[in-house]
Amino acid sequence: MHVEGAMDFPDGWTPADIPVHIQYSRDGKRWTDLVTAQANWSGEGHAFSADIADGRRDYYRAQFDKTESFRGATSEAVRVGR
Repeated sequence: MHVEGAMDFPDGWTPADIPVHIQYSRDGKRWTDLVTAQANWSGEGHAFSADIADGRRDYYRAQFDKTESFRGATSEAVRVGR
């Protein structure tokens, strides 16, 4: 399964390192990190992507942890079914 997304830093100031945790949940309530991708400048914004070998029929989301200078952010959950 391939996941991708983008992040926006409207003030133009970004962290040096932008780790985005791709998480999954069977019930949409308890979350576990699957893989961490780095968001990089794409020319239009900061984009991230990752391939998940064992993608299942579960819920998935992306999360950026808060830092000393930046608020954390969590995407909406997406339910994947096959």
